[in-house]
Amino acid sequence: MQKLIVTASYWLGLLCTLIAVVLRALNIFGILTATVVQHGRNIWFLMFFRGAILLFLIAIATACYAWMRGEKT
Repeated sequence: MQKLIVTASYWLGLLCTLIAVVLRALNIFGILTATVVQHGRNIWFLMFFRGAILLFLIAIATACYAWMRGEKT
């Protein structure tokens, strides 16, 4: 079960990072601009960035937990 959690959270974190980079690049070039950015109002790159951080931390914590218990992930 830990291997599934580590794998899924890693790949979802990578996907969130990619989406955040693409949205930020679109914002830099002026293609995607939000006039008012409020939490919960617009889909913004920081939401994906924070999600990626959370998913990477879950992957690291789960892998460390399995490693400390002597299981092979």
